[in-house]
Amino acid sequence: MLFKKQELHYIDFAGTEGLNTAGWETWAESVSLSHLHTWLLPQLVAWYGNWTLVYNGTAIDCLETIKLNCPDPQSRAFYMLSRIKRSLLLATQTKTPDYATLTPLIMMGLKRMKGVNYESWKSSTGLQYILEPRLFDAVILAPEDLEICCGLGSDRLLEIQVQGLTTKSGKTAGSMKPAKSTWSLTGIQDTEIGHLPKLTQTIITQCWLAHPELRTPYMILDLENWDNLPKPLVSNEIFKQEPEQKPIRTKEAAEVLPWDL
Repeated sequence: MLFKKQELHYIDFAGTEGLNTAGWETWAESVSLSHLHTWLLPQLVAWYGNWTLVYNGTAIDCLETIKLNCPDPQSRAFYMLSRIKRSLLLATQTKTPDYATLTPLIMMGLKRMKGVNYESWKSSTGLQYILEPRLFDAVILAPEDLEICCGLGSDRLLEIQVQGLTTKSGKTAGSMKPAKSTWSLTGIQDTEIGHLPKLTQTIITQCWLAHPELRTPYMILDLENWDNLPKPLVSNEIFKQEPEQKPIRTKEAAEVLPWDL
């Protein structure tokens, strides 16, 4: 893809109108969109940060917010970039963790530009249209699963991490994969969190992007309080800072595009 300028509004989205998320992912891969990440992602997040929020009482109405801010094909295209797999926007996520999978791009923009805390979104309606699908599945848990996650102490989580990083067979059996570069745990089906989404497991055991040396304040890393940076499971790990705490939500898939509702 060629550009007159490295500027968001110069991207040619021809042929994408009307595509669903799967179609967008095919398109993003075909044009190697991840090659543009150094300027595309910061500009995209800044664009989201200028959105006007629509409220229903004191709660953010996510659907109406999207409809208000995405009235034309180009703005809808910008919105759809928040729906596709982050690996299609960012080839090596551990090298640019700020904009990687654990960071909700739309919410990041509004937090950065307008000070809208992530916790503010918990009372919103239609949150599945704001949070990227994989992250939505990872952080929106049934009350009983949230209770399990939040009830496990750091010692137990560290035990599960070690179990999930330990190679079970082959020449390297018994060796441990590095927590910082391993995106998912294996062989933990028999643990308290074995039934949870892979990304949830990664978050609470502080692997991959959730590792204290990679994480940033714009990621969701605490399932109870989305603005909080939890303490490292290993106390001598490097980490950044900490804030506060709050509630949960129920699930509903976001399969229809906001402007078709």
